[in-house]
Amino acid sequence: TSVSVNEPTFTFCDLWSADVTQWSWNFGDGSPFDSSSTDPVHSYSAVVTNNDFYSFEICIDVQNARGCWDTICRKVELLPEFQFYIPNSFTPNGDFINEVFFGKSRGVKEYNIWVFDRWGNMIWSCHHEGKNTAWDNFNQDGMSSACKWDGKVEDGGSNQLVQEDVYVWKVKLIDVFDKEHNYVGHVSSVK
Repeated sequence: TSVSVNEPTFTFCDLWSADVTQWSWNFGDGSPFDSSSTDPVHSYSAVVTNNDFYSFEICIDVQNARGCWDTICRKVELLPEFQFYIPNSFTPNGDFINEVFFGKSRGVKEYNIWVFDRWGNMIWSCHHEGKNTAWDNFNQDGMSSACKWDGKVEDGGSNQLVQEDVYVWKVKLIDVFDKEHNYVGHVSSVK
C-alpha cells in the first residue's frame, strides 16, 4: 500500500469472482481507466514531481455475468526518501576544487551543523529549516547544502582560514518523517 517516490510503481491483481465479465481500474491520478488488464502495473512517475507525501485512491469497478456492478476502493501512498551523506575532507586552498565542506541530503526539513577544533572550541555553525521539496530536486544537494563551510573561523570573529588539521563536526537534523538524527564525525582540512 506504500512505496517510495523514487519508485512510484504498483502492481495490482484481481481477486474477483470467476463470473466477472467487465472491469475498469481507476488509478486516482487522472490517467485513463484501464479496462483491458486484469492485473495492471501502474506508475505514478508522471504526477510525482517532488520528494514529498502523495496519496491516491485506487478503485476497481466490476460487472458480473448477471449485470450486477460492484466497486471497491483502496488508498495507496508514495512516501518521500531520507538520505544524508557528508565527506571527511576538503581543500580550502583557493584552487576552486573541493573548496567547501557540506553534507548532501534528501528529505531534510531542519538542519544544524557545528564544527569544533581539537580543543573543543566551536569555530563555525549553521542552521537552516523549511520545506524539503525546494531542496530535493534532481541534481540538487538537499537542504544541508545551504550550510557550506569555507574553512574560516567564524565564531570568535577572526574569519581566518583554519590550518591544515582534523576538525570535529556535529550534525543534528529532522527528516520529513519528524525523526531527529544526530551524527558526529571528523573532517580534514588539506591544503
